[in-house]
Amino acid sequence: FFFLMIRRPPRSTQSRSSAASDVYKRQDLKCMKRVLRRLGFISKDEIVQLKGKVACEISASDEIIVTEIMFAGILNEMEPNEIAALLSCLLYTSPSPRDS
Repeated sequence: FFFLMIRRPPRSTQSRSSAASDVYKRQDLKCMKRVLRRLGFISKDEIVQLKGKVACEISASDEIIVTEIMFAGILNEMEPNEIAALLSCLLYTSPSPRDS
């Protein structure tokens, strides 16, 4: 019996590790919500605002940066070729197996 207790890790260690991980995840989520609130993507009641809805529709780039560019009116003052050049810089491309 004593030998089995030594070989098997105590359950309390595993649960403490899991609890610590949950605390960090909650803190990260709280910080993310704060950023979204300050940028106007969600309200103080955590309701998704227009900027948040627009960001949800963007899937080819950094949603927050593109949404901020759009709402700041930066694209309104640009020519189509300039808009294409700017947005092409923001596209995400995953590394191909050949790059490894």
